[in-house]
Amino acid sequence: MCEAVLDVLAQVALWASVDAWSDYRDQLPAEVEAAQAALRELQATRDGVETGMGIDIDRTDAEQEALLRTYAAWSIHVEVLPAAEQEALAVLHDGASSLTAELTDAEVYRLRQRLEGIATLDLLEHVHAWAREQRERHQRRRQRLPRWLRSGGPRTDGSPTAAPTRPEQPAPVDGGLLAEFARRDQLQTTVVLGDGTRLPVFNIAAGYDMGDEWAHVTTNVSPDCAGAPVDFFFTSDVVELVDPDTGQRVWPSSGGA
Repeated sequence: MCEAVLDVLAQVALWASVDAWSDYRDQLPAEVEAAQAALRELQATRDGVETGMGIDIDRTDAEQEALLRTYAAWSIHVEVLPAAEQEALAVLHDGASSLTAELTDAEVYRLRQRLEGIATLDLLEHVHAWAREQRERHQRRRQRLPRWLRSGGPRTDGSPTAAPTRPEQPAPVDGGLLAEFARRDQLQTTVVLGDGTRLPVFNIAAGYDMGDEWAHVTTNVSPDCAGAPVDFFFTSDVVELVDPDTGQRVWPSSGGA
């Protein structure tokens, strides 16, 4: 992902800032470890500090650009900027596990082409809306569970305890998604979640928690699939389904169903 971002923004982002620290310090390949040492030496000799944090990179300098490209995917934090002291156009977090960027439509198109089958791009407002929806869903579940379990407790007068009152189960809102899972049963499907996770799925077992309109899903257990991982998610987490053989999205359809 780092190489793709650096390539797409190469003409407009001529500066970068990189932290020469990694969450994978015990797993760094030799060339990456050497780049880390070289970045820290650059900061010490040029800037007179040795923090390893926020090391400025002039991307028009071939040696500095090479260090950036070697180390970026392992760094805890990288920013790509138009020039020194300006607002970042792209920020890569925690070994490039996530990316936030300000892109033109043309840059989005080029980056999506480069990242096809590797990662997904979505508007930040959509990601925030997805996270907000998850919080609200879990809050609703916490509110409904005590109400369903409420029974009035044991009676001291010996009379029967009131039976639990079950709230009305809301209508499912994920029928189209579950229908597509059923249609592709035993065919490999890539499930893309809101956080960018991509899961290989051959079959699912699904059900609804009390008071929830979104199903919980367990993958690759009905029947067991040798070598396939077992994962768990809620249908509200799903962004899209992709056919890995063609790379084409199979859900949602172009009409949004």
